[in-house]
Amino acid sequence: MALNICATELTKAITSNCLTQPNGGVEEKAWLFQRRNHNVTFKSGTTNIIESITNLPTKKSYPFIMIKRVMNAGMEEVVAVDRATRFKHKVSAQQFEFSAADNLNVDNLEDVFIVVERKDKPADGDGTFIGFGVKNGLYKSSGTRMTNDTNGVRVFELASMDEGGTEPHSEYTVMAVPSEGQSVYAATLAMLVATETEPK
Repeated sequence: MALNICATELTKAITSNCLTQPNGGVEEKAWLFQRRNHNVTFKSGTTNIIESITNLPTKKSYPFIMIKRVMNAGMEEVVAVDRATRFKHKVSAQQFEFSAADNLNVDNLEDVFIVVERKDKPADGDGTFIGFGVKNGLYKSSGTRMTNDTNGVRVFELASMDEGGTEPHSEYTVMAVPSEGQSVYAATLAMLVATETEPK
């Protein structure tokens, strides 16, 4: 007997072939947000497309810069027979800095969300910038630093909380509304860069 499930609907074909095969990876720069310090606006009629991220007064985002493949971001589906399917978002990274302030900054990484830029960039900008932990935040789920391992750097992971902290979507697409003659990519990048500065 089939399980009673939440009402969902398939909306398009799924094509994984030679023409749609991606290379994977994200760009070296991402944006890290303390979740309580920003307003997130979703596209009307959607729950997984973000059109705007703005700072609250005196607050800003912080660049999260990781060379090559030092950063990894994604999700894990959480399937249960007695709950709707949810998604555990994850971001792993390495901290190369050693100062007291740098260490304290990573010690305090709690309740954040992140926006990363895929290396694979569709022409229409849909799916280029993606957010993780937007609704319920990311928290440190592991962290190690051993002086003789990985060049002595700190390796850590941010993830959704298992109890009540998972997300309703596998990821959030971030696509700002472009001005006339502006591409979605340019508009979204400009919006993210603008969050690096406190509002006046």
